[in-house]
Amino acid sequence: MRIESTRPPSALRIGLLLLAVAAATRQASAQETPSARLTYERGPGAERCPSETALREAVSARLGYDPFRSGAPTAIAVSLRRAQEGLSALVVLRGPTGVLGRRAISSRASDCTELASALELAVCIAIDPLVLTRARPAPPPPPPAPAPAPAVKTVVIRTPPAVAKPAPERKARRSNLWPREWLLSASVAGSLDSAPAPALGPTVQVEARWPLLSLALEGRADAPATGPALVGQLQTSLLMVTLVPCYRLGIFGACALVSAGVQEATSQGLPVTNHVVSPYAAVGARALAEIPLGRWLALEIAVDVRAPTQQTTYTVNGKVDGQTDWVTPPVSGSLALGLAFRLP
Repeated sequence: MRIESTRPPSALRIGLLLLAVAAATRQASAQETPSARLTYERGPGAERCPSETALREAVSARLGYDPFRSGAPTAIAVSLRRAQEGLSALVVLRGPTGVLGRRAISSRASDCTELASALELAVCIAIDPLVLTRARPAPPPPPPAPAPAPAVKTVVIRTPPAVAKPAPERKARRSNLWPREWLLSASVAGSLDSAPAPALGPTVQVEARWPLLSLALEGRADAPATGPALVGQLQTSLLMVTLVPCYRLGIFGACALVSAGVQEATSQGLPVTNHVVSPYAAVGARALAEIPLGRWLALEIAVDVRAPTQQTTYTVNGKVDGQTDWVTPPVSGSLALGLAFRLP
């Protein structure tokens, strides 16, 4: 750090000497501590320097009293600026007759620590030139320690630790068997050999799912499909409910099918329309893939193979040359495409 003056060195020394003599004379005559008015300004780039309050407290601590009075005849003006290299400060001392002296202080450091220490000392000398001849006032004594609290006897009552009762096995089993999630799905299935002609029908399913297993209840209604008969035409439709237990691994699954329902048959193209309803039962297997489309939605593709437990023979106008109109095939197949929604 370097300290510079805006006046020649000899003039600065003479000014400070006169200032010290005048301050000492005033102190001896008035028999009171020196005081001054303070104006403080921090320019751009000097924001890290101490505030006016901090400077006042530091000077008061060094002098041992608060020297700043609003009506004091002596005024001290302090201004801080950012210089080309580091920071600079200017201290101007004014009295009733005008400027008594000024001091310029500069520092190459940018954190203002070095400059703040030199500025504090310069303000103290400007107020009381004899400050360096006296010992620095001792810090105030620490406050007395509080009286010790009266001894309190602590009585610890030990209670035996509470032993948690094991949950009944029945409740634990129920919680493990409860499905992890529920799904609702809707699809469209196209079937072969379940009617005299290819058939389409909607399918709705409610499914309970565990980590590797699932169980679903499915309802399917095939639209009427019409095929040729020996005489006229034969139209059939299928309505059934299927229980679908599955084993799942990733997006794929393998399922068993147990179906039950009714099949309606109606003759067409004859003077008299015949209508018959017969029971339908079948078992089969399903291969499926479930492709996630988001958190709550998935695309399902299922391929089914069913075998009716009993084949049904349909004749529209009786047997002709020992032939019948249509017999349910031993195996039928279907392809379904739909969407599955995970219930919250």
